[in-house]
Amino acid sequence: MEIKNALITGAASGMGKITAKRLAADGVHVAAVDVNEENLNQLKQESNNISIFPSTSFAKAHARITCGSFTAIHAIISIPYL
Repeated sequence: MEIKNALITGAASGMGKITAKRLAADGVHVAAVDVNEENLNQLKQESNNISIFPSTSFAKAHARITCGSFTAIHAIISIPYL
C-alpha cells in the first residue's frame, strides 16, 4: 500500500520531526500534531507537504484533520513524549 497521508504525533521535535521531514520529502502529505506550536510552525516552513495541528488532544487533532483536507489517513505514527 502506498502511503499518501500520514498523521504524526510528537512531530515538533526529535524523532517525530525527523519522521515528518523524511515522509514529506518522499511526497507524503503529513499531518503534524504536537503541543509545541512554535516548533510546529518552524517545521511547516520546511516543507509544503506538512500541515500542522497544535493540540494537547489527539482526538481533537484527529477530528480537525479528517474534517479538513485529508480524505484518508494511511499511516499513524505516534512518538511518545519522554
